[in-house]
Amino acid sequence: MTETTMTAPQVASRRLGGLRRSGGSAEKIAAAQRELAEAKITAAIERAVADAPPLTSEQRDRLHRIIDGAQPTVLHVSDELRDRMADWADDVAPVLAEADAVQAEFAAAKAATR
Repeated sequence: MTETTMTAPQVASRRLGGLRRSGGSAEKIAAAQRELAEAKITAAIERAVADAPPLTSEQRDRLHRIIDGAQPTVLHVSDELRDRMADWADDVAPVLAEADAVQAEFAAAKAATR
């Protein structure tokens, strides 16, 4: 008998398929989808790292930031523009970075100017 080894993405895919076929709960299906996504991303990263030459610390830092996800939007507003803050920014919840490096929530800073 021949033993077949499955990759992590294959195992996760089978688990997800089984949950879908058996009418698994939405929570279990969502968890299985996350597990499959993680397995695929992990496999892709492992292949890329294995094929690549050694990375510099700067390159590793950039990749780490990608994996950590998007950083918050930061608006740099000068004193002259403080009273003309755009309403669209309310939707993205940016942080204001003052010249002295103090950060403030945009909504609070906008309310203070009214």
